[in-house]
Amino acid sequence: MGRRIVFVADDPDLHNLLSYTLEAEGYEVLGARTGSAALELCQGANPDLVLFDLAPSGLAVPEIRLVRTDARLRDTPIILLTDDTDEESRLQCFEVGASDVVAKPFSVRELLARIRARLPGGPVPGAASTIREEAFELDPARRQLSVEGQIVSLTRSEFRLLEGLMRQSGRVLSRSELCAAIGGTKPASEQAVDIHVRRLRRKLAPHGDRGRCIRAVRGFGYVFRPPSKLDPPS
Repeated sequence: MGRRIVFVADDPDLHNLLSYTLEAEGYEVLGARTGSAALELCQGANPDLVLFDLAPSGLAVPEIRLVRTDARLRDTPIILLTDDTDEESRLQCFEVGASDVVAKPFSVRELLARIRARLPGGPVPGAASTIREEAFELDPARRQLSVEGQIVSLTRSEFRLLEGLMRQSGRVLSRSELCAAIGGTKPASEQAVDIHVRRLRRKLAPHGDRGRCIRAVRGFGYVFRPPSKLDPPS
């Protein structure tokens, strides 16, 4: 199991999106929706890092102060996500005990880089494990996809999208979650997700029904289903 992160957000979409992303990177994520629940988790789980979403309601500020009074957690890195972008608000975040502050909207890849910078000591265990789904074999370490033993050339964004879907095989992922999976120097758009899916399907089409493994769920997103679990073509 990878390093342990307590993630606190009262926005369910943000909570699901980042929890999924962090787990896909190999972290153990303990989630909380309220400040009081977060404080209990921090005191009982001894996390390696705490990630707080600072909501307009002020969620996190009292709890961060309390975390910093606990001798066991005094040096635990705390990263704060905030809608406030002015200098004074960001300085106040540091004053209450934040180790780092990330303004929303943010690049997921940048957030992951900031987390890694706060957790030195090498790669996260399990983050680059090979994913196998019947004829599919995805190797994150080499950024390589093979289908029935044949290499399929993918762009970086296509690879990260497929990796996100295969790690959650059978689960429908929203376009927002897939934007996070793609990452990049700028957050991907939901329209970009649809474009990458179309290109992926075209590249998988020469391998029989493999292109049908990425199924659209109208009004929500996409799901990966291995060939044996596909419905017969209509």
